[in-house]
Amino acid sequence: MNELNQISDVNQIVNNIKEEITRSEPSSARIITHLYDLRTKEEYQSLSDSEFYNIVGETFKLNPEFYMKYIYGARELYAKVNNREMEKYILEKFCLYEGEQILYECNGKLKESNPSMKVVSTVVKASVNGTIYVTNYRIIAQGKLGASGGRWWGGGLLDLALAGMTGHGKRAKSKTGIIEGSISQELPCYGYQFKTKNHVRLKRKSNGILYSVIVDKVENISNMSRSKQFKAVVQAMRLVRITLPYTNKEEINNIFEILCKNVNHTIDSFLEMYEIGLTEKLKRGEFLYRLRKLWNSEEYKHLSDSEYLDIVKAVYNIDPEFFMTSIYPKMRSWNFPLFLRVKEEVFEILSKEGGNIQ
Repeated sequence: MNELNQISDVNQIVNNIKEEITRSEPSSARIITHLYDLRTKEEYQSLSDSEFYNIVGETFKLNPEFYMKYIYGARELYAKVNNREMEKYILEKFCLYEGEQILYECNGKLKESNPSMKVVSTVVKASVNGTIYVTNYRIIAQGKLGASGGRWWGGGLLDLALAGMTGHGKRAKSKTGIIEGSISQELPCYGYQFKTKNHVRLKRKSNGILYSVIVDKVENISNMSRSKQFKAVVQAMRLVRITLPYTNKEEINNIFEILCKNVNHTIDSFLEMYEIGLTEKLKRGEFLYRLRKLWNSEEYKHLSDSEYLDIVKAVYNIDPEFFMTSIYPKMRSWNFPLFLRVKEEVFEILSKEGGNIQ
C-alpha cells in the first residue's frame, strides 16, 4: 500500500470514530476496535506514536463523558503503546490550563472519602490506583477507578437484605461523582481529577500524604442553624489520601512540598471559608484554628516572617470588625515560640490598619 492510500485509510478510520462517538447512542466496541486496528494492523504500522496519541485525544474531546465511562482503560487501547507516555501526552496537549504544569509524577494510589461518616463500614471511598500527576492546580490520577465501603448492617434481616444494594448504589454514585467532577469543566480531564486548592490539615504520613478539601460547592448558608451549617460543610468535605506503593521519603517529601500552600493559596482558603456564611461561633473557631496552624504546622514552615505578616494582614482585611472582636482577643494570649517571634509586629500591623487594640 502506498503512502497516500495509507493516509486515506487512516483518515477514513478517524472519520468513522468521530461519526460513532458523536451518535446519540455510540458503540464503545466499534470505537475500541477502530483504535486497536490502528495499532495492530500491518498497513498502519507507519503511524507514529504521537499521531496515534492525537487520535485518541481528539476522540476523548468529542465525548469526554462517554469516553471516560466506556472506553478509558480498555486493554485493546494500549496495544503496542507505552500507556504512561500516551496518558501524559494527552494530558499536556489537551487537558492542562494556561499556566498549569505537571510538577511531579509517580506511581501510587489516591483515595477520597467523606470524613463525616461515623461507622467505618458506611464510608464510601473512591480510589484510583496507577500514575499520579501533581500539577500546580490539582492532582490527576491515571488508572483503574474503584470504590469500596457504603455498607451498614444493624443486625436485622431487612438491613442484611438491603446492605449490599445500598452499598452498591453509594459506590456507583461516588465513582460517577469523580468522573463528572473531572469532565464537567472548560477543559475535560483525561483521567481522574482530585482537588488540592484551598486544602486544609495537610499531613505527611509514613507512606504518603493526607489532606482535607471542600470538593462540593457550598452555597451561602448564613440562614441555617449552626448545627446545619456544620453538617453542610462537613458533607462537602473530602479526605484525600495519597499512598505510595513503597516507602520512599523523597517522593513523599516532594509531593508534600508541592502541596504546601503559598501566601495567596492560604489567603484564598480563609476567603473561601468566610464567604460560605458561617455563624460567628463556627467562623471564629475555624479562623483561629487555621491561624494557629500558620505557626505550629509543618505545612507552613517554608514561609518567612514577612509572609506570615502578609497573611495576617489579609485575613484582617477580609472583615476588620470580626477580626478585632473575635480573633484578636484570642491571639493576644498565644505564647507558642514561633508566634512570639512576630507577635509585636502582628499587633503593630493591626494597629496601623485601624484596629482598635486595647
